[in-house]
Amino acid sequence: MERAVPTSPTAANRSCENLECYMVLMQAEKTAIGSICFLAGPFTLLENALVLGVIAATATLRRRPTYLFIASIALADVFASCFFTTSFLYFHLFRHSDGPTAYLFKLGGVIMAFTSSVGSLLLTALDRYLCIHQASSYKVLLTRRRALLCLLILWSATIFISFLPLMGWRCPTGLIPPCSRLFPYVNHATWPAGPALHWCF
Repeated sequence: MERAVPTSPTAANRSCENLECYMVLMQAEKTAIGSICFLAGPFTLLENALVLGVIAATATLRRRPTYLFIASIALADVFASCFFTTSFLYFHLFRHSDGPTAYLFKLGGVIMAFTSSVGSLLLTALDRYLCIHQASSYKVLLTRRRALLCLLILWSATIFISFLPLMGWRCPTGLIPPCSRLFPYVNHATWPAGPALHWCF
């Protein structure tokens, strides 16, 4: 059975003010995705925490750029497991809504996690490319210091862009009318991460 869509502007504004207009999943969708989150969330968290623990405990691995990039992927996936799973279950499954600050913090965490994961994958791909095609000069081109610098730039840029709405770069009208059909309090027209959100979701 489809959700009834508010027909009048007043009803639509009231629905968005309570964030109900963003709770668009059907019961079957909530059951399926909720089950995946309950099962995959803790498993992914523990798996990536184990990877981080092994790399952190092994001095040889910590000195190699490849494993620094792998650790970055694992760290991003740990954040994704925490932010995405809790945010999705809390909002869509249990239908609880947060205020602007709490909601934008969770949304920023999700964007930070997924963007950092993709960025770390790209750095890993670059690392493998240099290792294969520039084998003779690989250790000179990609040192541990340069790998750490790349990760510092990646995470700094990702954190800054992801939490711009939390720092004040948000929808000027609030929720009445909403600036975005996907996320509350967000203006995709001006937020740098907006186009990526539209493409991903």
